[in-house]
Amino acid sequence: TKPGALQGELRGTVSVGAIPTLRGVDLPAALGAVRRKPPRLHVTLRVGRSTDFVREIAHGALDLAVLGVAVGVNPIAEHSGVAIQEIRREKLVAVFARGHHLAQRTSLHLADVVGEDFVDFPAASPGRQQSDLAFSRVGLRRDVAYEAATTDLILDLVRQNLAMAMLAPSVVKGEGLGTVPVVDGPERVIYLALSDFNPSGAALALLKELGLSPEAQE
Repeated sequence: TKPGALQGELRGTVSVGAIPTLRGVDLPAALGAVRRKPPRLHVTLRVGRSTDFVREIAHGALDLAVLGVAVGVNPIAEHSGVAIQEIRREKLVAVFARGHHLAQRTSLHLADVVGEDFVDFPAASPGRQQSDLAFSRVGLRRDVAYEAATTDLILDLVRQNLAMAMLAPSVVKGEGLGTVPVVDGPERVIYLALSDFNPSGAALALLKELGLSPEAQE
């Protein structure tokens, strides 16, 4: 059953998950709008991994989540009862300290950065998988010398010229950083996920505030 086919009763709580690198989707504004409309809903939000969110939606522990996964990866392949809708795609860029010898390049290929130290998200996380798959697809390996769970820490390590990173351009902020497009670099897809069986009325209301249709793909 597609989301919206069964209009769930409006519940007192809407629980939402979001990836830590979420940008370009005004989730706080949508949550605020839902919270202010009668009946006054209790809204919860937490940050975490896409894989965890999909599992929790499948088990009925979460209403809705914003996911971020590598292009070509189906985040709901191992879970029934969850539907996804693509929101946007982003090509990751190489991020360097301003003084890095590659920071002034106009473009790069993955082969150009194989010898560099990298900072990335923890191994096996969806955020890490985006770059791991890109290098694997062209038969290259890289050295991830630093792991960090937040973009702020990743950017701080890059700023100190300890390593380079590959991130969505929308999350790169602050002084002392430069970004370079990567021709054959990673690309991520931002999805919205919710129950495919009987999404709550609160989840459907939040979809409406985000300007999205309740129709999603299985």
